[in-house]
Amino acid sequence: MAEFTHNFSGDARQPGLNSFVVHTSAPAECIVHEVLDDGSAPHLRAGDFAIVDPTDCEPLSGELFLVEWKSRRGARRVVEIKACEGLFRSPGESKASLRNSWGMEWRQPVYDLNGAVDRVQRWFDGPYNEAGARDRIVGRVVGILAPDFRLALAPVGQGRDA
Repeated sequence: MAEFTHNFSGDARQPGLNSFVVHTSAPAECIVHEVLDDGSAPHLRAGDFAIVDPTDCEPLSGELFLVEWKSRRGARRVVEIKACEGLFRSPGESKASLRNSWGMEWRQPVYDLNGAVDRVQRWFDGPYNEAGARDRIVGRVVGILAPDFRLALAPVGQGRDA
């Protein structure tokens, strides 16, 4: 069975490419998250299994991250992190000022009255300061899990090469 391995201490994507490494099993230090909808398409689609590196929680604009919403404990979604400007007011300041911040973007279908998809809407949550964004990030999406289905189809007691 072919296995792609990578050192997750740095950039876990294929160097120079905006695509994910496909793994037949998840690296030990990573978690697997089932993608339930097409909100992070075209990168990930419903039914894909994202491999997430929980040690990489530093926001990076344009990258996909698994986040957990604070309003619904346990509710997680793959989003694209975007650098933006947001209005923030620190304690003791009389008015808010524009500061570098982070937002989380995903896509979600909007349905017509008959239940058919009318259009796909882009949604944005934020702005968050860096600590707020980091607090919601579970980890960076670093790959896709595509288990070898032939092993599941092999008769009991026989490996693929038997």
